[in-house]
Formats: sequence, structure tokens, C-alpha cells
Amino acid sequence: MSHLIRRSSVLLLVAALFFPKSSQAQDAPPPAKVAVTFLALDQARAAIIDDSADPYFDKLTAHEMSAKTGEPITSETPEAQRKECKARYQAACEEFTDEERQALTTLLTRIQPAVERAYPGFAKQPWSFIKVKPTLEGGMPHTRGQHIILPAPLMGAFQQMAGAGDAGTAAAAGILVHEQTHVIERLHPDWFKALFTHVFGFLHAKQIQPNPWVTARQLVNPDGIDTNWVFPLKDDDHPNAEPRWIWPLVIFADPEAKSLRQMSMVALELEPARPEAAVAPETFKLKLDASGEPVHQSLPDVAAYVTAVRTRHNLYHPNEAAADMMARLVIADSFGKTAARDGQEMAPVRDWAKDTFGSKDGPKPAAPSAPSRRPLQTLQSF
Repeated sequence: MSHLIRRSSVLLLVAALFFPKSSQAQDAPPPAKVAVTFLALDQARAAIIDDSADPYFDKLTAHEMSAKTGEPITSETPEAQRKECKARYQAACEEFTDEERQALTTLLTRIQPAVERAYPGFAKQPWSFIKVKPTLEGGMPHTRGQHIILPAPLMGAFQQMAGAGDAGTAAAAGILVHEQTHVIERLHPDWFKALFTHVFGFLHAKQIQPNPWVTARQLVNPDGIDTNWVFPLKDDDHPNAEPRWIWPLVIFADPEAKSLRQMSMVALELEPARPEAAVAPETFKLKLDASGEPVHQSLPDVAAYVTAVRTRHNLYHPNEAAADMMARLVIADSFGKTAARDGQEMAPVRDWAKDTFGSKDGPKPAAPSAPSRRPLQTLQSF
């Protein structure tokens, strides 16, 4: 994989936090019971194709469907292709074993009280899981509706974490909190607007004019199907100049790509579709080079952007950056893990998280301040 994309990078965080069994704390009293559901096979097959919360399948191309299910889609019409694709998602569902249920329950009975102490509003959301074959979505965990979808190989890792004491619990929390954040984003998108716009610095565009180069490489993230988030790059040497706009996106590196392993995070340069409205643009178009190809570069190479979203991992969509931030905050605030590198740059994120999840009653009704466009000190990956 050419870049660290989606939850694959969370597994690197797990590796960084995973310690030997000598760190176990097995004499602690058993925590309170946690609200957790493991969907049975018939329930999972119904839930995994339920698009009522997010119109996911309607957005997929046949090319994407093939890559996300591991085999070429053979149907000819879009309607038949979606039907075939949904049938494959249903066929990928599996039952949890008793050992897998026990491992996840054990982990959650440790994670839930720790999260509740720091972020009780976050802990209100019940946990719900679907298990699938690793052929689906490139073997990466993701979400649908209120359910976290876990690939079968990850279940073995959770069983090891459940037996590895505090370090294993913190490692599992990094993955599970990231995914649960996506569930909450889907249920309460308004809660995240202040983070996206006033902390990260994004603008939600009314429209980005389509381009065949992008369409041919389209890759829809099930946890962030709204991709109209754009980012202004200011020139500190010329503070009165109009910003340069970029569109962060994850795409197939090649329009003929056959696998999700052939993904790439890019920064596509934009310009206002109506230059006279450049002060407060709402509609954008891609900036093209002399050959007619969109001007773009590797997203992790855009230093000011990386600084603003505070992660070098899942940085291609504000939903993903927010999920990384919540996982990082929980590991730091609930488990005291210094590997999370809790620096000064996290203070605005923590303020937002405390306002949003610091009470069981929900977010504080406070008007956010105007966003700052000046980049922070460059961050290192954690």
C-alpha cells in the first residue's frame, strides 16, 4: 500500500501501544456491564445493506464494487450491479464465535468505564458489531448505520488484546473508539461541524464541479461519503492574498486498479467556479495543467494541511481525522498512554471534545469562535 489509508493506520497505533503480558492487571474488580450487541447472521445481512442512514451503494461504480468485494462485478445495468454487490456484502457476513464475543465483551467492560470518566457523552452510544469475511472492503474495519463492521482476522487480534491487560485494552480502544466515532458522526453530524470548520479549518463547498479524471478514480469511503470538504492554504508572507484551495481526497491511484491496496491520498488544487465570489466561494472547479489533467500532489506532503488536521494517518477526510483525534484523546485521557503524544496542538481538539462529550446531556450550546487560518507548528506522526 503506497500510503497509510483508513483504519490500517490504526493497526500501526496498536502495534506502538501493545506490550507483553507482564503489564496485566488481572486482580482488578470486574467493571459494570456494557450495552453491546453482536448481530446474528440474519440481522447482519439485513443491516449491512441498509442505506437509510447513508446512501452508500447508490454512489458506487462497478469498478469500486469489484475492488471492494474482491471479484469483478458481472452485471450490466447499474441497478443489477448494485443488487449483485449487495448480495456479496450479505454473503460476507459471518457469525461471531463464543470466544470472539467474550473477548470483545471483556475489552469493552474495561474500555467503557474509562471512556465514561473522560467523555461520558461519547460513552452513551451503545456498541453494535457485525463480523465479515476479510474479502470485504479490503479487510478493513468500517461502519454501517449504528454498527461497527469487523473483519474476521481482526477478531483474533482482539482475543490477544483481551489477554494482555491494560496495554491490550488501550490498544483495542484505539481501534474501537475510532470506529464508534464514525457511528456518532453519522447519528449527530452537527456535533462535528465546529471541529471540522473552526478547529481543523475546513470549508464545506456547496458544489465541486465533476471532472472525468476524478470520476474514473472514484473511491467512496463508507465512513465519509460527503466529500465536499475543501481546505484553504494561506500564504503567511502575504496575509491579504486569497487562499489557495485544495480538495483532500482518497482515490484509486490508477483508473484500472483492481484492489483497495491501490489507493492514494491526494490534494487536488481547486479554484472558485465564480472568481467574483472568491472572498466567500461556495462552488469550485478543479485547476487543470497544460495537458488538461487536474493539478494535484500527495496529500501527506502538504505540511500546512497535515498540521491543521493533526494526523498523518487518516487525513483525507474530516470524518477520519476526527476519529483519529477521538482515539488519541481516549488513549491519552482515559488510559494515560504517553505514546499518544498529547501536545499543545491537541488543546483545541480537547476543548471541542469536552464541550461535545464532557456531559451525558450532550454538547454545550456555545457559538464557536472564528477559525484561525494560520498553521500551527508542524506536527510529527504519533
